[in-house]
Amino acid sequence: DRAGSSGDGRFVRVPSSLDAGAGTAIDATVTIGGLSGIWLPTLGQVSSVDFQGSRAAGLSDGFYYNADAQAGVDTVPNGLGAGDVYRVTGVDPITPDLATVRAPGGAATSVTLPDNLTKWVEVHQTGTGGEALSGLVALLRARGYLSHALSVSTGETPVWMAGLADYTFQPSAAGHSLARVDQLFAKLLQREADPQAAATDNYVAAVGDDEQFAVAVALIANKLGFPARVVLGARLSSADATVPVCVDGACRADDLSAWTEVRDDQGQWIAVDATPQHAQSPSLEVTRQRDPENVTEVRPDSVDEVAPPNPVQQDSDRQASSAGDSGWDLAWLWATLKIGGLVLLVLLVLGGPFLLVAGARFFRRRSRRLQADPAQKVAGGWDEYVDAAIDAGRARPASRTRRELAALYGTPSGTVLADGADEAVFSPRPPSAEEADAFWRIVDEERRGFAGGQGFWRKLATALSLRSFVRFAAPRFTRSSTRSGARAGSTGRGTRRTRRPAR
Repeated sequence: DRAGSSGDGRFVRVPSSLDAGAGTAIDATVTIGGLSGIWLPTLGQVSSVDFQGSRAAGLSDGFYYNADAQAGVDTVPNGLGAGDVYRVTGVDPITPDLATVRAPGGAATSVTLPDNLTKWVEVHQTGTGGEALSGLVALLRARGYLSHALSVSTGETPVWMAGLADYTFQPSAAGHSLARVDQLFAKLLQREADPQAAATDNYVAAVGDDEQFAVAVALIANKLGFPARVVLGARLSSADATVPVCVDGACRADDLSAWTEVRDDQGQWIAVDATPQHAQSPSLEVTRQRDPENVTEVRPDSVDEVAPPNPVQQDSDRQASSAGDSGWDLAWLWATLKIGGLVLLVLLVLGGPFLLVAGARFFRRRSRRLQADPAQKVAGGWDEYVDAAIDAGRARPASRTRRELAALYGTPSGTVLADGADEAVFSPRPPSAEEADAFWRIVDEERRGFAGGQGFWRKLATALSLRSFVRFAAPRFTRSSTRSGARAGSTGRGTRRTRRPAR
């Protein structure tokens, strides 16, 4: 190992100079303004650090460096402070284009990757190695949306929003845990399953900040076999206009951003920008079509003068008419009414059950779809999905979780619906009305899918099935299952206090 590299990721003391390798030479003087703590800003691969000023001796004595991580810390008492100055020399390493590199192979991480991230990668991956990673990162950034807050105060513009032209605020939950990243990809999958996305050519759905997306990119890289890390820092310059850069060499808090670095099979670390776009906002609104306007021509009223009839002629016509009408035969009318009544009776006997079942399903579905509470609306949408499956001959929920039931049904967007319903019921942030509408559009697609490929008689049996109406009549819970948590058949936000089953 070269000096400054411990071989196991530790920070070590360094000699007066290090072998920084090949690259573009760097020579910069850094002056600390409002920064505090122990992390020492560096540039590229460091060759030497020369501390200056009144605290130079203490800063030099407390300096440790990790060449593998390209990061330095200083354990001087009270940490870094305003007025600390040091000179950094080194190189900006030459790195290849991401699309041209290969993964080292083997297990890149021991972390269990989020299910929705794995599914999203499998759906969209093309090629291998850096080519696949480059394409997935570009797609993720294009379908993501930048936001740093759950809410903003009315009339106030946060610092991070001030530099974003024509920006439309969208709320974003904090945190970059595996669960939070999984939620980002759940939103992407849900949007992709929504027919409205293709109709509007808007697949933007994952809302988060650069740090969350950097973690997501790192996990995608791990999925493809690349070791990866997340870096927090500031850029002095960048060819990417969507990322912040320091102005005139002065780096401020709003210039900080996160990005991902991946290591290729040659051991080189390659920076990957992960900041999502902010030009196209997520749009989950349903396009409402106006009723057709039938233009009716209005004509002015007109009155024609009519001459009174000749009394003598009128009496003559009435006598002739009476003579002709006295022989009417109404037998044909009674025969027609009799046949029509029999036909109608047969139709009612044959079609009555179908109309009754169809009507009951329509009003049940309408009641669920028109719930005022978006969370109840989503839960009702999940019940509609389950009922459609049961009527098509699929298994009843029993004590299965939503995800288990979706896996059993095996429909294209079943897992998306299961995750959406779980989030609506258990998440502290209730879904919006637009999200509930999008959920129901996916439910409608899945309902139509259950009938696909069925023969005539099977479709007729499905149409007349009452299985979904009686699924709650049979016992569904045992003593143990009542304690097992969220079940596939449960609805409403009242199930919040129930624990999820152990997986």
